[in-house]
Amino acid sequence: MNNIKAVFFMMAMSIKYLTLAQVNKGVLIGNVSDSLNNYIQNGSIVIYATKDSLKKYTSVLTNTGKFRFDNLDYGDYVINISSIGYSHYQANILINKSFIDAGNIVLSFILLCTQFG
Repeated sequence: MNNIKAVFFMMAMSIKYLTLAQVNKGVLIGNVSDSLNNYIQNGSIVIYATKDSLKKYTSVLTNTGKFRFDNLDYGDYVINISSIGYSHYQANILINKSFIDAGNIVLSFILLCTQFG
């Protein structure tokens, strides 16, 4: 009888441990457009933890300007978004719950000049 109690106790502790281990992860989503509400496609996104810049995640915007990062540890991050012909975007973001929606991030057009001569 004591063996059965010990097995149930160990199972309960294992389930509790696994549940706690999964709680501190978050998902970050958002989308990127220009000032005319056109999707920005194929831009690059880099996020990294402010306390550990080696903890870096990269992605590319979808055809509809969306991005998603899964399994992010809770904490402070810096997000960088860039795309040719648009201004660079950088902001701090706090991952402190299981789902964060960064909303719509707007990038401004920049004029690219070339000189021939």
